Amino acid sequence: MPLALGFCLVNDGDFRRSIEDGINSGRDTDSIGVMAGAILGAMHGEDVIGKADCQLLDEANRLDLIASADAFTETVKAILAADQAATDSRAVSRAALLI
Repeated sequence: MPLALGFCLVNDGDFRRSIEDGINSGRDTDSIGVMAGAILGAMHGEDVIGKADCQLLDEANRLDLIASADAFTETVKAILAADQAATDSRAVSRAALLI
């Protein structure tokens, strides 16, 4: 994580350069590149990925990157909503014990 953050800072938040530096750093390169991309993607959204890069990723991986990310986001939202509902239910049950 420190190297990924460092590459994001050294490259002034440039998405592609940060990932490339992470990949070429000579250590756990796939993880460092992915972390740099995840950090900058979370900060700037899907527009940070160039259209040509997105198309290349889609072709190489045989998937629609943006659609996959959207589906992942919806799954996370559903999990968070379920967790919040469970937390709220426990709070109501605890409050009922105090009456």
